Amino acid sequence: MSMRSCPRWPGLTPWTLMATIVPLLLHMSLSNSLDAAETLPPDPEDRCLESLAGVHQPNPKQSREAVEQFVHAVHSDECRKSLEFEEWSTETIYDLMQDAPETFFTVLMQAPPPVQASVITALDHPADQFIDYAAIYESISTGVRDKRLRDYALRIFTPHYQRYLKEQKEWERLETPKGKARQG
Repeated sequence: MSMRSCPRWPGLTPWTLMATIVPLLLHMSLSNSLDAAETLPPDPEDRCLESLAGVHQPNPKQSREAVEQFVHAVHSDECRKSLEFEEWSTETIYDLMQDAPETFFTVLMQAPPPVQASVITALDHPADQFIDYAAIYESISTGVRDKRLRDYALRIFTPHYQRYLKEQKEWERLETPKGKARQG
């Protein structure tokens, strides 16, 4: 290749042309790939775990928006497919009922019926065996000021609390000497 300059643009050699165009092309290529990366949809599992992070810390003044995002994540197909989310979300529901019952049940009561059903179904499968049902019942009874909302909350929670009490009685019966004699 000759080092002559272009007759039309004096001083413009092929090397100066390449030195100008190559960085420009690289810049445009990188810009396009970065723009494409920014427009990729976020990973659904990341969104699910982010919704958990927004409400996982005990806080009686939970942000309504964070609770709404979490409740809708519990209902979403993407989040229900994540075993990690499933385990943590059920525990988080119980935590919210105890730590922020008014916010949690307000959001749940205003959610569409399928979302409510998903959350209530999640309560049937607690991952944590150390849920303090009595404390949750007390928190709902004393922490939810609006009677209509409190009745709604207790209507949802009471069957789970009663199941827990029944299981406790069964365990106590089995642990008594008479119950142990039957087992042996």
